[in-house]
Amino acid sequence: MGALAVLGFSVINSGHERAGTTTTGPSKPGAGPGSTAPVTHMVTATVAVGSLLNGVAVDSGARTVYAVTHTVSGRVSVVDGKTHKVTATVPVGGTPVGAAVDPGTHTVYVTNNDDDTVSVIDGNTHTVTATVRVGSGPSGVAVDPETHTV
Repeated sequence: MGALAVLGFSVINSGHERAGTTTTGPSKPGAGPGSTAPVTHMVTATVAVGSLLNGVAVDSGARTVYAVTHTVSGRVSVVDGKTHKVTATVPVGGTPVGAAVDPGTHTVYVTNNDDDTVSVIDGNTHTVTATVRVGSGPSGVAVDPETHTV
């Protein structure tokens, strides 16, 4: 069984702590170089979502995570970012691999490698509204949030 580890609004497929630094600019022009502070991202929750995590897409406005994990059964797990619970499992095409979210329309796009399709999911209802045929073996997908194009 795969799991997602939730880091604030970030999601990783690991149970390990991540560390880094953040740098801020000066508060006003001429005020100096700003400051640097260490940041430690702590795992706040672990959510069981299925096996073989292939892709993750986050709709930060809706605080929803879409985990492409069910490659054998062709499903995507929907995780509520507030409660860290799986709220739905959406059937898509054969061997789903990648996902992307249009944050303006709350539309999710999932590539289905074996079916040569992209499933379009309504992020409000968590249902597939369309299945679009694309080239052979799609794996990645991206959305332009300004033009709402894939």
